[in-house]
Amino acid sequence: AFEERSWYGIDHGRAAMGVLVNDRSKNEQANFVAFTANPTSADDERMLVNAQMGELDVVSAGPGVIPEKVLLQVDEGVVSEILRVSQSSVVLPGVQVLSDSQLRELGGHLWTTREELPMDSEPPEGRDLLLDTEWKVLEDGRMICKQVRPFLR
Repeated sequence: AFEERSWYGIDHGRAAMGVLVNDRSKNEQANFVAFTANPTSADDERMLVNAQMGELDVVSAGPGVIPEKVLLQVDEGVVSEILRVSQSSVVLPGVQVLSDSQLRELGGHLWTTREELPMDSEPPEGRDLLLDTEWKVLEDGRMICKQVRPFLR
């Protein structure tokens, strides 16, 4: 967060902070980053999911390590379309990091979070406020949220 504020010239003294503490886990099945809309396209309201097998890093992956990329169309909390854009570079052809069932569950959680999580302020005119979330699938198959933070699109 400090580096992002510095990059965008945001005064650190004006930023609000939050802390989430969760249990460490071993043998994660997957970890992923999900946005409540597509952060790279102002007109695309589909939710973006970038996922990777096990404990491999999604955001700061090593050279040539690419996460699975999926776009979810979610209407009133229900996933109506799953578009698998690209496959993870570390799995065999045809293998998916997240199943359709997991993506449907995730889409419902993201929709509820977006609809119910209060925001402290309105975004600047011409911009959207999305939620940038981090998740993991534990060894026992449970999906848990690690972090939720605002993202200005």
